[in-house]
Amino acid sequence: MASAKARLRPGPCGGRHPVVCRADMSNDRGNALVVGEYSQTLRARCGRRVADAGPRRTGRGPLIEMVHSAFQEQFSVAYLQAICAVAGYVVYSPIPDLDKLDWTVCAPGVQGTLRSPRLDIQLKSQRREALGSRSDVRYELDRPTHDALAARNHHVPRILVLVLLPRDEDEWMHQTEAQLSLRRCAYWRCLAGEPPTPNATSVTVSIPRAQVLSVAALKAIMHRIADGEPI
Repeated sequence: MASAKARLRPGPCGGRHPVVCRADMSNDRGNALVVGEYSQTLRARCGRRVADAGPRRTGRGPLIEMVHSAFQEQFSVAYLQAICAVAGYVVYSPIPDLDKLDWTVCAPGVQGTLRSPRLDIQLKSQRREALGSRSDVRYELDRPTHDALAARNHHVPRILVLVLLPRDEDEWMHQTEAQLSLRRCAYWRCLAGEPPTPNATSVTVSIPRAQVLSVAALKAIMHRIADGEPI
């Protein structure tokens, strides 16, 4: 059995906290094992949340960034799954992901002229302040992801979904005996047919705020697909 030893890592409060990793593993694998324990240590002993996506906090190491990103992604997935559950749709993730595709939504049964229509989703998330009076949401995509979404010849239509969250994870969810509220909102856009971009590495896309991904909006998209209409 592999031995374990304690190591000290600096926390955001300025103190150094022990975490456990296997002594006989490489640093990369050891770091991967530490993520959960390190997060719990920081939460319990520092008395504050690990991750804040805003520019106000500096000096986060790669491990804290990993924890931050994992929690944010987990919340965005839960948001999408909740919408699909209420809509009565099946949602699943392709394994492995080799085609810039995160999730597929399926409407079982006959929905229109097609049976069991499907929709592919590239799911992104971002922590930010409220949008104020802006009429759109802007998000920077890497070039390969943009090109995959902009292609015209996909057999299954695909869209970009962006989940916006408050910066403070304590504000992500509010629960009472009467309701469960998830904050803040998801927006969608179909990029199929977008003109080629001259940008080499990334593309900033604009998503109209009117295109909120709600249960009603997702049902409308699936019905258009089932009737052979463009999204």
